[in-house]
Amino acid sequence: MAFVALMPMLLAPAPKGNGMRLLCGFAFGYAHFLIALWWLNSVGFGAGAVLALICACFLAIWYWLLCVMFWQAKPREILSDNPSAELLQCARRYGAGLWAFQERREFYLAILCASALWVALEWLRSWIFTGFPWDLVGISQAFAPTRLLATLAGPYGISFVAILTNFLLAGFIARKRDWSCVFVLVGILVFVCGWCIWESHRTPELEQSQPLRIAAIQGNVPECREWGGTELAYAWGSYCNQTQAAVKAEPEVDMILWPEGALPCTLTTPEYSDGLRRLLKEIKKPILLGSLDERRSFPQREPQIFNSAFLLDQNSQVLLAPGAQRTDHYDKIHLVPFGEYVPYSKQFPWLVEMLGMGMDLTPGKEYHIFQLPRKEAPAVACGVNICFEDVFPAISRRFTLAGAQMLMTITNDCWYGTTAGARQHLSHAVFRAVENRRPLLRSGNNSDTCLISHTGQVLDPIVAPDGNPFTAGWKVYDITPFKKYAPLTIYAQTGNLFAWLCVMAAVIFYGNLACQEFQRKKYLREEHKNNA
Repeated sequence: MAFVALMPMLLAPAPKGNGMRLLCGFAFGYAHFLIALWWLNSVGFGAGAVLALICACFLAIWYWLLCVMFWQAKPREILSDNPSAELLQCARRYGAGLWAFQERREFYLAILCASALWVALEWLRSWIFTGFPWDLVGISQAFAPTRLLATLAGPYGISFVAILTNFLLAGFIARKRDWSCVFVLVGILVFVCGWCIWESHRTPELEQSQPLRIAAIQGNVPECREWGGTELAYAWGSYCNQTQAAVKAEPEVDMILWPEGALPCTLTTPEYSDGLRRLLKEIKKPILLGSLDERRSFPQREPQIFNSAFLLDQNSQVLLAPGAQRTDHYDKIHLVPFGEYVPYSKQFPWLVEMLGMGMDLTPGKEYHIFQLPRKEAPAVACGVNICFEDVFPAISRRFTLAGAQMLMTITNDCWYGTTAGARQHLSHAVFRAVENRRPLLRSGNNSDTCLISHTGQVLDPIVAPDGNPFTAGWKVYDITPFKKYAPLTIYAQTGNLFAWLCVMAAVIFYGNLACQEFQRKKYLREEHKNNA
C-alpha cells in the first residue's frame, strides 16, 4: 500500500489558501499516525493521540510545500481574464497540479524534489527533540523482499522509491496517460528487483568455527508501575524455572539471554542479586540480561539510575553494592523521553512522578562491544541495542563499525500488552540487520523473541502452540557469526548520506522557488509603481 497510498491525495484538488493546505496535510497525517500509534495509548495520558499530533505536523508541511510548488508551475493563463476551457477543466479536476508541468523535464524534476522533501522531513523527525523515526514509509517493507534496498540507502531510500512511485502513477493519470511515467516506473522496478536479488544471493563471509549457541528466555511477565514482593517472586520464578529447563534440555548452550526489564527491580535489589548468584553457580553458564542499575560515584551524593545490559558469570562482581565496580556492561545511550527521563525535570520535578517511571535515568556514553563466550572457539563480538535504540539506525551502525560480528536487541514491550506496538518494533529491528548485514538476535519480554538473518528473514520466533507470539517460553538459537570486520554494506559505510542529499536537494529547490517568487513580487511592485 505504501506505493499507492498517496495517489488520492495527489490527484485531489488542492484547497485554496495556505492555511487550508496546511490543515489538509495535517488531517491526512493525523489520520495516519493516530491509527499507527494507537497502541501507545495503552501507557496512559493519551500518549498515542498526542504524539500523532506532533508527527502529523511533518506531513502538513510536506503537503503545503507540495502545493506551493504546483501552484508556481501552473500556467499563468489560468489567472487571466479568459482562461481556456481545457485549462479550467484541468484546474478543477486535478487541483494538486501534476498536470501543470507542460515539459516532462520540469515534471520529473518536481516529483524528484517532492520525494526528496518527504525523505528530508522523515530525517528531520528522526532527530529533532531527540528523534522519533518510528514507522517511516520505508519500514513498511520489513517483511517484503524490497527491504534489501536498505543495504544501499537505509529505510530512507525505500521511502524515496515508494513516494516517487506514487507520483509516477498519479502523473500517468493526471497527465492524460503520459506513458513516460510507466517507462520510468518499469526502470525503477528493474533496478530495485535486480538489487534485491543480488543482495539475497551474496555469499556472507562467515566464520568456519562452531556456531554460538544462545538459549533465549521469554518470560511474558506483565509490567506494572508499582511492584512489590509478589510481582518480583512471580517474575523470578518465570525466568529462573525456564532457564533451568533450557540448560537441562540443552546442556551444551554457550550462554543464556534474558530481555530488558526481566525483573521489575534494580539489579542490586537483594532478592534479585542473591538469586542470580545462586542461579549462575547452578547452571554454570553466563547470562546476558537487561536491568535497571543504581550506582553512586564520588563525589555525587545522589545515586544515578542506568538502564543497562550486563554479561554475568558466576565470578561477576557486578552484583555487589551500588558502589561496586561494574565489569562487562553497556548503558543505554538513547533514552526515551517521558518514559526513561522527563525533559526539564529539574525545573518541574512533579512531571517525573506524573509522566515518567518515578525516576530520571542517566544516559550512557560508550558504545560497548560484548565478547560473547564460546566453547573451544574465540568469543563473538556483539553490539546490544536496548529497547527503543534499535529504532535509530546510527546506533547499530556504530556497533558494526566498532567490529560487531552480530547484533542483539533486548526489549520490554510488555507496557503495550498485546497491541501492534510489539510487531511494529520488530519491523525496525529487521532493518538494523539488513542495513549492517549482520544477524540480529531479538529478545522480548512478552513477544517476538526471534533470530533475524542478515537478509532480514525472521527465523524461529517463540510462539504458543496456536501461533500466538504473546507467550512464555524458551528456544536455543545457533548463530554463525560473520568474520570480524567482514565487508560492510554501502549504508554501513556512508550512513545517512542519501538522506542528507535529499535535504540538500529540497533546500536548493525550494530556495530557488522562494527567490523566483521574491523576484516576481518585486517586478509586480515596480510595474504597479510605474503604472501609477
